[in-house]
Amino acid sequence: MQTIANIITNLFELAGGLFLLALVTSILLSIDILGPTLDWINGNLTIALGIVITYILYKSESNL
Repeated sequence: MQTIANIITNLFELAGGLFLLALVTSILLSIDILGPTLDWINGNLTIALGIVITYILYKSESNL
């Protein structure tokens, strides 16, 4: 279970890092990426909260 928690935690952190990279790139290139992302979060609030809770649970399980 520890290995699975580490893998899932690393994947969530990688996805977060890629999102921040896309956000910085969109600011530099004047592309709107934040608007559609916020619209998706507002439309799928339960899924977004589920993703956050899943990350928190697996982060607490892993010993990174």
